[in-house]
Amino acid sequence: MTKKVDYNTLSTTEKYWFDNVTDDSVEFYLATGYLNFVIANGVVVTSKYWKQELPDELRIQDEKAKRILEKAFPNRQIVQIDCMPLHHDGAGLHCHSRNQPKQSD
Repeated sequence: MTKKVDYNTLSTTEKYWFDNVTDDSVEFYLATGYLNFVIANGVVVTSKYWKQELPDELRIQDEKAKRILEKAFPNRQIVQIDCMPLHHDGAGLHCHSRNQPKQSD
């Protein structure tokens, strides 16, 4: 996925990320995906990307990813959440969670 933003709205630090800007906006790739998930007690939390105003292909892709994870984790509920704010910060759900798995008894 890509994101297009007005260059003038970026902070000084963010402007540093982009060399030789010749337009009023910049477009960059977001690190999106379904494999950056968190496994917790009885649940797997993963991304979803479809929203009402977005193309239906994203909804179908979300559903397919959920089915695959349901097969991989049959004893856990698969919960998909909007992770786009995390992707805008440069990483996915698991990267931000810094979770520590509980040791089995």
